[in-house]
Amino acid sequence: MKCFFMTEASKATGYGHLFECLTLAEGLRKHDPVFLLYDSDAEAGKVAEGKGFSIEYITPEDIRTHAGIRGSLVILNTRKNKIELQNLLKKSADKLLLIDELGDKEINCDILINFSLCEEWTESYTFLNDASCFTGPDYYPLREEFKMAKGRVAKNRDILVSLGGVDRSRTALSLAGVFSDMDKFTCTYIIGPGCGYTAEDIHKLTHGKADQKVITYPDNFAEVLASHRLLISSGGDTLYEAAYLGVPAVVMWEDYHERTQGQSFLDRGAAVSVVKWDGSDRDNFKMKVNMILDDTKMLDRVSGISERLVDGSGIERIKNIIEKEIAE
Repeated sequence: MKCFFMTEASKATGYGHLFECLTLAEGLRKHDPVFLLYDSDAEAGKVAEGKGFSIEYITPEDIRTHAGIRGSLVILNTRKNKIELQNLLKKSADKLLLIDELGDKEINCDILINFSLCEEWTESYTFLNDASCFTGPDYYPLREEFKMAKGRVAKNRDILVSLGGVDRSRTALSLAGVFSDMDKFTCTYIIGPGCGYTAEDIHKLTHGKADQKVITYPDNFAEVLASHRLLISSGGDTLYEAAYLGVPAVVMWEDYHERTQGQSFLDRGAAVSVVKWDGSDRDNFKMKVNMILDDTKMLDRVSGISERLVDGSGIERIKNIIEKEIAE
């Protein structure tokens, strides 16, 4: 059965949904997956094509007339997953699998997957049909590269700043100005494919210090993450990846749903702090970071809890669900 991924990636929505779909598509290559990019930037297409997948940019009207979708499996994963979009796809596709995280919406699909830790998200749906539901972090679609990096938990004082594919608030630039004044640790900044700044912008703020490094959209992100003692990230997919590797996280959220997700990790002992950074109170923030890095017992405890939260088999579980549905 042909497989279509309908997803989105832009400076407005971020790149998390696209990356989740790319990970799952790797395991479904025998079904010749095609990416239908909805309300997406051109850079999103380049990312998907760079992984060897075919892409099409699509509108709701295209869905009504797209002959290829008929009789296929469509995997829908967008930020809002509107019921109107679900209804269109349900009429056209043979099977509709919905990957949704935020809950609180009407559902019309054959399969629902929500890998969130937040019960208020996994238990807040209104179902318009009998859908098979699979919820919780057991279904997080972890990329294969993270399994290769497992077991390399660092014991250094190095910090990784990874604020998603876009970083609309340009928080990494603000943090570069803060961390350039600190000693006794290394900081690495990840620039995502949709970020509106460059490595040179960060280097200017860090005055070219050797202990302040920048990497642009690395292919070996899992290895980079595993080599750091502490992660500073927004409340997106990187939290699950860090949890699997046992890297404690400071959640520096932009959107309210990221705060909610970050709080869920903190409540379970899998994060060390949830903050909204506005660039003020720099001295207190530097003091707090140093206190976190100095508290090795706390970091080891959080690391152990995190590793038990995400087991890394989500892709296999989702593939088994899909293969079963296709076979029926």
